[in-house]
Amino acid sequence: MRFLRSFDVSFKNAVDYYEAQDRFLARRFIEAIEHAQQEIERFPKIGRPMGDFRGFHLKTFPYRFCYREDTDGALVAVVLFHYKQDGPRLG
Repeated sequence: MRFLRSFDVSFKNAVDYYEAQDRFLARRFIEAIEHAQQEIERFPKIGRPMGDFRGFHLKTFPYRFCYREDTDGALVAVVLFHYKQDGPRLG
């Protein structure tokens, strides 16, 4: 899987936020992202279609791992979308 800069920035912002709360929470978030990546790589159609990309909902965090398939079939991580309505948007 290839990661766009937009994904890297939103991921770093989210990790920084959770790290400020509790380093173990940040670790759990990182593990949730790693799990999402593995599931997406195993089952590329697992995410819900969202326009030009798909969104995989993280079960324990208010984020969607947004990705798409390139024309050559390679997976590209686009952005982490924070979808909680109240509070700051982190990505």
